[in-house]
Amino acid sequence: MKTNAPPFLPLLALVLAFFWPASPSHGRALSIGGNKTNDSFDPVSGTNFLELRTSLTGTFPGTAFTSLATLTGSLTGFDLIILTRFNAQDLQATEQTAIRNYVLTGGNLLFIGEAFGGLSNDTFTLPFGIAMSPDATTNIPLALASYTNPGHPFLNGPFGAPPGQPSGSTAAQVTTLGPSVEMARWSNGGGIAISAFDRKALAPAAGFGIFLTDVNMVTPNRYSNEVGPMISNALTLPEPSTVACLALGALACLGRRRSRVAACRQDISFPRNLY
Repeated sequence: MKTNAPPFLPLLALVLAFFWPASPSHGRALSIGGNKTNDSFDPVSGTNFLELRTSLTGTFPGTAFTSLATLTGSLTGFDLIILTRFNAQDLQATEQTAIRNYVLTGGNLLFIGEAFGGLSNDTFTLPFGIAMSPDATTNIPLALASYTNPGHPFLNGPFGAPPGQPSGSTAAQVTTLGPSVEMARWSNGGGIAISAFDRKALAPAAGFGIFLTDVNMVTPNRYSNEVGPMISNALTLPEPSTVACLALGALACLGRRRSRVAACRQDISFPRNLY
């Protein structure tokens, strides 16, 4: 015996199909910006970021990278901005305002910190209430960290958790989390190696931020193994509340419509009974 599906299901399926993101292997093309360093550590043209660019282009075909000499004006056209501290100039006050406004209005940020050479990360992190300082436990040829927040969506998304451990040498540590949460910690008694805040952490329409403490994590033969899946998860995962609200909103809308139709029928049928 054939049964008819509830009339709202086709529309609900259409709503979910429209808003649910594409599968990881067929992600939409992204527009990614990066600050300029004029050397091999340039996120857009440097060889040390080649694996990162290749991986993201493979996951999101058609993705384009744009070098940003300065971070000024509106940055809303970018899906992700990558800022590296190694060999980069400090952000000026206007740039700090621009990058914070970018994230507050839905932009996403990947920051790669550093401590080698006494570099300070303050101008990049303090606009988000996050502070870093050198981690003495990493002053060895190769320090390793362990992921400590496996239940976080960035480590539990469609790409899974990174298969390897984050690495660094003369690295920084996150000393003030601000709106972010711990994701990984340096071994041997070290501090926080990676922190992140999810979408909406800063404001209702805000994007996410991921804060690494050493450039080692994104270099060739390390990126895909150490942090790549986490970044792809962050870029692929929808806001759970968004999808849920869309579905519930569609159901509520249809429910109100059915109620209005029923009420209307009652209003129409009542005078007919008078005749």
